[in-house]
Amino acid sequence: MRDKSEDSRCTIHFSIDGRPAADFEAGEVANFGLTMGVHRLSALPAQGCSDLLIKNIKIAVKTGDALIMHINDLGLFSVAI
Repeated sequence: MRDKSEDSRCTIHFSIDGRPAADFEAGEVANFGLTMGVHRLSALPAQGCSDLLIKNIKIAVKTGDALIMHINDLGLFSVAI
């Protein structure tokens, strides 16, 4: 999910395992089904928004896992369920 902060004017390009998955605008939410195993998530600001941080993280997915990720102006973070 993408934060609705006042500085969320820039599009964030989100990728999974190096493949484009979504472009997020403020307040948008998306669901992705991932296979079991380790995956690399990346949040990259659109061109011209260099004041935002690029964030890359790895996650390990097991059967039955649910994970909520939050994208804000500081990067990509896991949210406790």
